[in-house]
Amino acid sequence: MIDISLGAGKIQCLIDTRIYTDTTIAKWVYSLSGRFVVFQSNVDPNTRKVLLEPSGWELSAENLEQTKRELCQHLNDYKLREIVNQETKDIRTILYIKAFANSSEFEDFNLLP
Repeated sequence: MIDISLGAGKIQCLIDTRIYTDTTIAKWVYSLSGRFVVFQSNVDPNTRKVLLEPSGWELSAENLEQTKRELCQHLNDYKLREIVNQETKDIRTILYIKAFANSSEFEDFNLLP
């Protein structure tokens, strides 16, 4: 869950860290760094507060709803990317091994830990 509110020209996002991992939030925050100055803090063990201050533009009532939609869409996009990355990890590993299987450099390559 994400709760977005506006105050003093800044956007406050409360993000449930049981749904969105630190990696997802970090990638999302980094993607926003061109448009916002970003401040983060942990409210409690399950909630991250992200305060977004527009950088070089002014937040208004007219663009607030569009900005909220974009913020939610981008956060969910990074969450989906993380899911796809986890689900395809083994397939990518197999493809890498297959790609280099005929290389003499990897004759002694041990796949087992």
